[in-house]
Amino acid sequence: MASQSRISSGRGDACVAGGAAANLLTLRVNRDAGVASTVLITMILAGCQIHQPPDAPTTRPSLSTTQPSYWLSLPAAATNESSDFEQLWKACDKAARHFGFVLDRLDRRMGVITTQPLISKQFFELWRPDVATADDLERSSLATYRRTLPFHIRKLDGGRGFRATPSVLIERQAVAERPIVASIYLRQAFRADHRHHPSGTPESDQGILLPQQYWYPTGRDTALEKQVAENVQKRLRHE
Repeated sequence: MASQSRISSGRGDACVAGGAAANLLTLRVNRDAGVASTVLITMILAGCQIHQPPDAPTTRPSLSTTQPSYWLSLPAAATNESSDFEQLWKACDKAARHFGFVLDRLDRRMGVITTQPLISKQFFELWRPDVATADDLERSSLATYRRTLPFHIRKLDGGRGFRATPSVLIERQAVAERPIVASIYLRQAFRADHRHHPSGTPESDQGILLPQQYWYPTGRDTALEKQVAENVQKRLRHE
């Protein structure tokens, strides 16, 4: 009987030890999972912070920033000067074509050259020069952007010549949400139907009727403006 008691107590101790080990293993797994989750969340938040533009506003921007005139009125990043108006005009014309823009308005009297909006290139379009930086290329590959290149040529004070100012306006396309309530509407999910306003969106629920597709300005491309000015300067030297 004594030996059986010792055997039973030994088995009980083994069970207790096994349960304690299992509990310890569970605590370690839960702790490791918690650490992994914390690291993953930190990496995601850090990645989102890294992809924020350096000049991203921390508060709600002014309504004036939604107008192209606001961005086009900002100081120029680069300019070109020449004593010959015709030579400067032709250099701006050829520079706009070199970067892939299609000319829209040519007003010599007002000294204005405008282009049609050009959909910005994506990462695989290596032959196009209309996106200057890697960050802009990343954005135009993940979303639909377009650029417009106007030139403004003005006479210098004292009649000493003329100055051309290139300005590159960046706009992003916004497409309203279209809820798919049945499989029959799947084909029309990515089609623009201008006859009907979007419904079932946060804006429409508040009584705000937005077009299904529209463009809004996001800023100026100063890097591309400098490249355009450099191209104009090269043409002025060779003509």
